Amino acid sequence: MPVMNDTGALFSPLRNVFLLPYLRLTWQQRLVSVFISVLAIGGISPLALGFAPIPAVDLPVPELHVTQPAIANEPFTVTGRQAGIFGLQNGSWEAWIYPYKILRDVQLSATLEQYGPPLDLHQLASTIVVTPSWTVITHSHIAFRIQQVLFVPSNIPAAIVLFKITSSRPLTLSLQFVPEMQPMWPGAAPLPSPEWVPDHSAILLHTEGAAHVGLVGWTTSQAAPFQPFQEITTASPQLELSLVYDPTQHADFIFPLIILMNQDGKDQALHLLETLRNAIPQELQRRYQAYQDLLATRLRIETPDPRMNEALQWAMIALEQSRVRYQDEEALIAGYHLSGRTTRPGFAWFFGRDMLWSVPALLDIGDLKTARQVLKFLMHRQRHDGKMMHEWSQSSHLVRWAKDYPYFYAAADATPLFLIAMDEYLRASGDLQFLTDSWQAVAAAYAYARTHDADGDGLYENTGSGHGWVESGPLSHAHQEFYLASLWTAALQAVIHMANAIGQVEMVSEAEQALTKARSALSMYWGGPSRCWAFAKTRSGQFNWVPTIFPAVALWHDLLPRDRTACLLDQWASAEFSTDWGLRPIRRSHPLYDPISYHHGSVWPLFTGWVALAEYRAHRPVNGFMHLWQNAELTFHHNPGKITELLSGEFFRPFPRSSSHQLWSSAMVVTPMIRGLLGLSGDALRHQLTLAPALPAHWDTVTVRHYRFGTHQVAFTLHKDAHRYRITVHHKGDTPLALRFLPVLPFGSQSLAAQLDHLPVDLNSSLTIPPEGSISLTYTFSPGVEIRPPLLSSFVTGQRSTGLRFIRAQFHKSTLRLALEGHSGRAYEVSLLTSLPLVSWTGVQNVRDQGGEWKTFVIDFPQDPRRGYVRKDVVLGFEATPHQ
Repeated sequence: MPVMNDTGALFSPLRNVFLLPYLRLTWQQRLVSVFISVLAIGGISPLALGFAPIPAVDLPVPELHVTQPAIANEPFTVTGRQAGIFGLQNGSWEAWIYPYKILRDVQLSATLEQYGPPLDLHQLASTIVVTPSWTVITHSHIAFRIQQVLFVPSNIPAAIVLFKITSSRPLTLSLQFVPEMQPMWPGAAPLPSPEWVPDHSAILLHTEGAAHVGLVGWTTSQAAPFQPFQEITTASPQLELSLVYDPTQHADFIFPLIILMNQDGKDQALHLLETLRNAIPQELQRRYQAYQDLLATRLRIETPDPRMNEALQWAMIALEQSRVRYQDEEALIAGYHLSGRTTRPGFAWFFGRDMLWSVPALLDIGDLKTARQVLKFLMHRQRHDGKMMHEWSQSSHLVRWAKDYPYFYAAADATPLFLIAMDEYLRASGDLQFLTDSWQAVAAAYAYARTHDADGDGLYENTGSGHGWVESGPLSHAHQEFYLASLWTAALQAVIHMANAIGQVEMVSEAEQALTKARSALSMYWGGPSRCWAFAKTRSGQFNWVPTIFPAVALWHDLLPRDRTACLLDQWASAEFSTDWGLRPIRRSHPLYDPISYHHGSVWPLFTGWVALAEYRAHRPVNGFMHLWQNAELTFHHNPGKITELLSGEFFRPFPRSSSHQLWSSAMVVTPMIRGLLGLSGDALRHQLTLAPALPAHWDTVTVRHYRFGTHQVAFTLHKDAHRYRITVHHKGDTPLALRFLPVLPFGSQSLAAQLDHLPVDLNSSLTIPPEGSISLTYTFSPGVEIRPPLLSSFVTGQRSTGLRFIRAQFHKSTLRLALEGHSGRAYEVSLLTSLPLVSWTGVQNVRDQGGEWKTFVIDFPQDPRRGYVRKDVVLGFEATPHQ
């Protein structure tokens, strides 16, 4: 039976390529099918393509997509390795062919025949559909519908926008833009001069004294008159292209707009334009298939929460779309955003710390290739004394970056982060040869940090090395940040492991002594008025005790004594730090707090990810899941499919100049989920897999596919109920694999027994999975109590925090004590999963069974006009069991 969309157009013979995913869509999803071109290449000359639109056929939206109303001032980004389109959901955008900004301020209007003046299409933007391969913005009017399909080819320096028009009468579509031809900050170039080439329906942009040209070509279009060269101009003139659409002739066609840059002159640019016009179908299919293949082969996790599943897939896509080619290298861009009248498109250049904080996520999803490219890129720019780079602009080769700008080696933290990432890569890959080949860079980075310890306490210092985390404001200019000291201590652990792996015995001994000294010095940060961990230390040895989230880095690397972490974990869980959408960097009640300050109050998804993993590792899974969920939920707000750089600490709203597609923000969905919630860790050198799941109470199953490390590939399905875990693991590899299963149990539970393929096994022993083999394990435990993480349904732009804060839970002698915070005057419903009878309760009401083993109760928080959030303790008594 033929499949039709809302226009009634049938699929072409290429339906076999795209029909199967289309049939899986709901009818609502089919209504947002994307119009893309299919062109019969034979018999159509390049010259004819300059005048004729291209026949169109329907391509369904891929399974992974976000469809929502277009919000005029919210951003979108379409990126590739050599080009990007950054814009607003009203349909205005700018185009980059790296490292050049070709044009900006695209404005679209339509003039209907016998209908009056032009209509502003940006006021008519109705929906946006974001897929990994392209983005579609639809402009709707009572007389017409115009769709922009925006994409960048996989390996060609070009940006393409396809216009599909459906109209009840003829119309003229006009596109105005400002030509730029400016290199990314800090480069500069003369203003471009336009040239109209009618045979190709294209505008060429020339820059005086430059060997390259830009080109904007739109099928069947005409150009408005240019300002004469003889006239004086102080800014780039606005240019205009327009085309005429006739519904009797063009109903089944699309009009491609191609933007490119070429450094070999006019003729080559025009040749590339026509080549691309011929190749649009192949490029679209190549782009589509590349992402289908990536999602089919990369790590795949299926949970009972489809939105969480999609967030993880989008995070992997966001990481992939951060890859940018720079001359003959590839590495990761920090972030993208609309640049407007500047030449800074967010943070679309290379940052050492941003890439290195994202390496764990690359390794978690099995993208060892990109991780290795990142490490090589950084080693190629390592300073002669061993220090690792901080920033490298895409236009660095056009300016004297190292001599005239202070940013190349401005930060201190990239050096220890490099050592940590090298060790992470070694564990994930087992690639001893890469480590051996890179050892000179590793040794130099280690030596650099060791020599920057003027006070001799064994800890790496900001003084003489650069800023640690805070770059400006009252918290900057620290002699030594706890953040940096923690990274250095973790880096020493990494050096010891790497040196052992390749037999560098002398360095092992030296680093072990350095680690002992560093751990002792790190403990000096404990104390102060709140008996917690300090932010930084001055040259005179005085500590700055302002409460921050930065000690989360130490918990990430398990550097702090467990009996000295409660102060951190309790405060991070409180409304002082936690908003509904993530974590502030400092306490809300502190005098330095400013919700719109970059460093002193804004919410960074990066920080939220740090804390989420710290909470999982400290066995506080309810808080860990709440913070992980907040990052995952951000995927579907503001820039669909991406996560922004930072938001207000007071209202749910990103900063206006926040990079809306931020590399490490997406990375902080991946790593807390893989290493925290699932507790997955693969060691390729030891051929060992650790699985320490901490599933939330409302999840009863998780399936993982394509988890890779070294020569091993693992898939497993995990089932959980109130008394047991059941797991089946499938392994592909060339050597046996040792499995350590260490689940996080409910409050009050104790491990009872384990059976491997129905035979008893030691709970504390590792299990051996043969090459190309499978095992089934049942792990039983005594009854306990699980708390369903109290989550919001979603976020509302401009809202303030109102959600419940889960501070702490303690279970002792059949009694569960909860410390909670709620908004003054509000009531919250909380659910427990337990088979234990509830016999007493204090601080709750409306206790009821929800069926099965679920129990629900309501907690009221008293009205207090002086305070937003108030504290409340809840005590729940359960019937004792023999194991408690």
